[in-house]
Amino acid sequence: MCMYQATRLREYQGVDPHFDDIARQYHDVVKKLENMQWTINQVEDDLKRM
Repeated sequence: MCMYQATRLREYQGVDPHFDDIARQYHDVVKKLENMQWTINQVEDDLKRM
């Protein structure tokens, strides 16, 4: 997520009562995707060495 989007998201804090839950879920999904991408990169690197 770019800085502009994060700033725009902060504007909605307190406006939507579900915002914090949605933002937390989004953050969790992004973290999982980042971890999956790291794992994929590691596997690809390992396969290249074979």
